Amino acid sequence: KADGSHLRNIFTMRNRSHVEAMLEVMPEVRSSLIIGGGLVGLKAAHALNRRGISVTMVEKLDHPLPLVTDRKCGYAVLRSLEAMGIALRMSVTVAAFEGNGRVREALLYDGSRVSCDLVVLAAGSTPAVPSIKEGRIRMGRGILVDDFLETDEKGIYAAGDVAEAMEVISGQKKVNAVWPVAAEQGVVSGMNMAGRNVPYQGAIGRNVVRIGDLDMLSGGLINPPPEGSYEILENEDLRRKTYRKLLFEEDVLKGLVMLNRIEKAGVLLSLMKRRMPITVSKERLLDPGFDFCQLLPGMQPSATA
Repeated sequence: KADGSHLRNIFTMRNRSHVEAMLEVMPEVRSSLIIGGGLVGLKAAHALNRRGISVTMVEKLDHPLPLVTDRKCGYAVLRSLEAMGIALRMSVTVAAFEGNGRVREALLYDGSRVSCDLVVLAAGSTPAVPSIKEGRIRMGRGILVDDFLETDEKGIYAAGDVAEAMEVISGQKKVNAVWPVAAEQGVVSGMNMAGRNVPYQGAIGRNVVRIGDLDMLSGGLINPPPEGSYEILENEDLRRKTYRKLLFEEDVLKGLVMLNRIEKAGVLLSLMKRRMPITVSKERLLDPGFDFCQLLPGMQPSATA
């Protein structure tokens, strides 16, 4: 926790009350600092930029969205943010905040300073799990659940951002704090609480966000471990601002990153979750004009493909 974090106008942005508190002080804000280049940080930066407020973003890694995309895509996002007038400071973090009751400046670890009337803390989060008696319900990063989303305590289930459940690509239990996964787990846990005994098929981590003129989608394995035997296919068109990266293990898609032309990419996410092999030439999937519906059994290309 940085020195000076008690100063006024330093906010987290996790729920409606946080946003309402920020809006109350907005008339006095001329410059802002976003700490963290993840999804929440980008949304905050974009919103403040649209209000005509000067925005600086700091991120301890070397590109925005480091946890949900790769370096090429991250640099494209960086260029888009800079084109919007947002200043980015990568590979650095905040050492302290300074001000007289209210934040006025942030001191970075590289010795530089950033003027700011408002600070948004958006550098990651952890599940807000309830206080659980030790030894009663097992905990990892979240609440550990079995294949039916039941905890170690019989009759108690967990779903959504607090649940540490099976993830399809890695085969390990992970917290996947995104809305579609929470909805899926809510359905399964609800049915099992009603006695249906339905196994959870596992989650696929995925993220979709619009940043300026970019639509970004990622899912599954983004940056494979060096010891893996993955085939990586890429296609980048800087002029059209499109990028596709696909990761395969033999003929099974394990991960993807896409910039723009992301329509119907949900088909790829579905194939990944079902572990279905790709039956066409893999290189065809790099073509921005390829209709992913062709990968589904019995589907024909659309008229606009």
